[in-house]
Amino acid sequence: MRIDNPLITVITVSYNSVSVIEDTIESVLKQTYPWIEYIIIDGGSRDGTIDIIRQYEKSISFWISEKDSGVYHAMNKGIDRATGEWLIFMNSGDRFYSETILSQVFEHEYKSDIIYGAVELDYGFTKIIKRPYPLECLPLHMCFSHQSCFVRTDLMKKTKFDTNYSIVADYAFFLEQYKKGNLFHQLPFTISIYDNVNGISSAPNIKVLVRHLNELQRIEVFHGSIHFEILKFLVKRMIRCVCPKFILKIYYRKVND
Repeated sequence: MRIDNPLITVITVSYNSVSVIEDTIESVLKQTYPWIEYIIIDGGSRDGTIDIIRQYEKSISFWISEKDSGVYHAMNKGIDRATGEWLIFMNSGDRFYSETILSQVFEHEYKSDIIYGAVELDYGFTKIIKRPYPLECLPLHMCFSHQSCFVRTDLMKKTKFDTNYSIVADYAFFLEQYKKGNLFHQLPFTISIYDNVNGISSAPNIKVLVRHLNELQRIEVFHGSIHFEILKFLVKRMIRCVCPKFILKIYYRKVND
């Protein structure tokens, strides 16, 4: 049990997210933990997202809507504004798992630099809890979701996301911290709900997949065949198109075990 209460910065990045932004905002504002700095960085939405943000602006610490150079540029702008001890990204469409989760997490004190927990994947027709992989797997693949990860703000300000990457900059950041020997701590909680229907990475096409694999090669993680990965992608997409939902539920539970 800790005596002081750290300020937690929650950052939401959005762009043309009118159908989901309100759910994200409300999941932040309904937290029972009162020491929250809430920042929204919008990329110049034109679909009504700004109108929804304005409805809540009295409860938002800072928000801006302007064109950016991609999601990681927007996330870095949020980091520049952050003043909390810890920060977490809850981008448009994503939500906290419960109204009490920040209170649960920060009733304890941590000596680590990065703390993380499980994520609930929302596929629309089913929801599955995905628990983190062992941290030793981080040099091979991402072990946890960034929506379920808190990072010390001073660390993020020193080493922001590399905007030379368009997809894997968060993974590259965590991998770098792991190699430097910074301390990670796994939490026994499910932290967030990831919108696997409307999220940034929820509906990749082949072009995005290839860019993703190329970026993994640049950080020396992926050493396989891009053509084989494209074939796997097409087979999975075909399965999703033709299989009944009850079979898909079984499939998603298996692949996320």
